[in-house]
Amino acid sequence: MIWELFLKLLDIYFDKIDKTGYYTKDSKKYMEEEVNLVDYLEVIIKHRWLILAIFGIIIVTAIILNLVAPKVYQGTAILEIGQIGTLVPKTGQVVSELIESPAELVEKINQGVYSDLVVGRKEKPLIRISSAVLGETSFIEVKIESTNKQLIRKALNNLNQVILKQHQLKVSAKQNILNDNIRNLEQKVNSLEQERKILEQDIQKLTGSERYALLNLLEVKKQEISETKSKINELKNALTKIESTKVIKSAQVLDRPIRPKVAQNLTISGILGLLIGVFAAFIKEWWKKSREASA
Repeated sequence: MIWELFLKLLDIYFDKIDKTGYYTKDSKKYMEEEVNLVDYLEVIIKHRWLILAIFGIIIVTAIILNLVAPKVYQGTAILEIGQIGTLVPKTGQVVSELIESPAELVEKINQGVYSDLVVGRKEKPLIRISSAVLGETSFIEVKIESTNKQLIRKALNNLNQVILKQHQLKVSAKQNILNDNIRNLEQKVNSLEQERKILEQDIQKLTGSERYALLNLLEVKKQEISETKSKINELKNALTKIESTKVIKSAQVLDRPIRPKVAQNLTISGILGLLIGVFAAFIKEWWKKSREASA
């Protein structure tokens, strides 16, 4: 009776009773919802020890599982892919291009192409290697997870060295090609210079149409020498554009494990424990009332 009086006072406060003093349909519905809510709270309070017991069991189980679970650590390293200068024959311009596409390198790392080169067969199952391109840059971040910190550092250093070595081979090959082209062009310039000197000597000895023909030929030789020297300068410029792949961030291993995530696991376990406990309380109450009704 006291509860009904309290609800009536609340209804008056919230204008849920009409001017005649009788409850409207909305006020009755409101009271029914409030009464149902109170019933739910009474069930929860009545079976609070069951709820707390289930909550406690799940929390303790989660703590034990987190304690016995292996601690997984993570190490990272960042590489910057180098670039090589390429001469475009049509335009004569030097264009810089990456030694290897970041997306291709990441795919190779994630597919385990380097795994056998990084660690031994026995250690291979103990690590997990992943990588990603940092935005739209030439930077690659490599991550290795394992329960062994020393193995992570070893694997990261080995992976860095393998990639650096492979890229350096490409750089050396490109440098050799450019240097060979420069030497060939320099030899061509020397040969053209000798021909120019001979032509100049012959021009001094000749007159008339023969002299005029040699003068034209001399101009052609000079133009060819100039173009060849220009190509040599462009190739030398391409050499200066070459940059080797570098380790921007050396292997670093986190002091704290990344798994298990104790706080997150306990939070989820606590919420789950409360939900299961409340559900069990309502099942028990329903079972009790069903038995009483059938008796």
